[in-house]
Amino acid sequence: MRRLFFIIILLGGFSCANAQSSNTTRPSTDISVGGRFITDIGYLNSDYTKLNSGAKLSDIRLRTSMISGSWKFFINLSFNNNMVKAKNIYARYSLPDTKNSQSITFGYIKEPSSMARNVGNYKYHFISKANSAEAFSTGRRIGILYKYIDNHYFTSQGLFLENKDNNQDTGSQGIDFSGRWLFKAIHHNNRILHIGTAFSFQNINTGTSKNGIKKTNLSIKPSFNTELISNVNFLNADIPYVSNVINYSIESLFMTSKFFVRGEYMWKAVKKDVSDNILNASLEANHFNGGYIETGIILLGGNYSYSKESSLMNGIISPKTIEIVARYNHTNLNDYSDFKYSSNMVSGGKLNSATIGVNYVVNRNVQFMLNYSYNHLDNTNFPDDHNINLLQSRAIIYF
Repeated sequence: MRRLFFIIILLGGFSCANAQSSNTTRPSTDISVGGRFITDIGYLNSDYTKLNSGAKLSDIRLRTSMISGSWKFFINLSFNNNMVKAKNIYARYSLPDTKNSQSITFGYIKEPSSMARNVGNYKYHFISKANSAEAFSTGRRIGILYKYIDNHYFTSQGLFLENKDNNQDTGSQGIDFSGRWLFKAIHHNNRILHIGTAFSFQNINTGTSKNGIKKTNLSIKPSFNTELISNVNFLNADIPYVSNVINYSIESLFMTSKFFVRGEYMWKAVKKDVSDNILNASLEANHFNGGYIETGIILLGGNYSYSKESSLMNGIISPKTIEIVARYNHTNLNDYSDFKYSSNMVSGGKLNSATIGVNYVVNRNVQFMLNYSYNHLDNTNFPDDHNINLLQSRAIIYF
């Protein structure tokens, strides 16, 4: 990972050299270097389990990008928790004569499997993503992506590898297919209405081997509406002998210059392969579901805007802007019957949560956020925890 850090330094130096030796006969080259750091502080309370209230430096990022002609190169690194992690590293090529409406991207990127999952911190309107989106969609992987964009349609689809490090005990990397497809019913006069769907198929082929028996595993551990809980996983499903996973969702977004409402509903089907397992019995598929709805209004200051490139809302950068937001989220990682025992039972937890928040944008470089979340939990692994309250604030510095 140290090499990745040196790449940022080298690109930064390259930008200086380019600025000093520009040649009008070559395509113009634009290079930027920046980053952010995020600090959270909060009070956390549950019925029984002790939660650690306090403050945390939640994220430190450095990024650099270079645009030259039809090419864009991008590197984004996280230095959180004293570790260097790759976030986005890719090259994007815009097809000639398409006015950037068609592009091919390859590298370590986000799969296009959810609206919320593709929102970056620069575009957050809440301190955290809806955890249903984390549970029922896929994240970053190595892959190749084709995107088509116009005023009415947006399509993004690609192929991805299962394990970016290829460091599994046994099994070759599985190949995933993931896509997001939208229709923009309204797209004019600062009004946007889009509806769409997303889908991903994951082939789980890597795992561990013991006594010649291969065991794959799927772990679903969405965050709990905060970056501050690190000592307990209230939502946690570990499923063995998984062969493939299907994620499917529907989404909608309506926004004006001062108001937005958006949401997704998602389903996950987890299928299993018993050919190598020691149970010598049929294992039924597990099914989970969840979704969220979010809304917001600008009381003072700037306006909402829409990114045509990503078909997502942009973040707010206008100085002295005050925004009020609210969200309801449902995440169900339980799959069992109350009336009979089954070896296929999964007790990952069920969560219903409501969040309200206020955001203040000082300027394009400084933002403050305040969120309160009430969470109602149903998890047999935490029988005494039903009511969980989170009051937290966040400071974001962009540079």
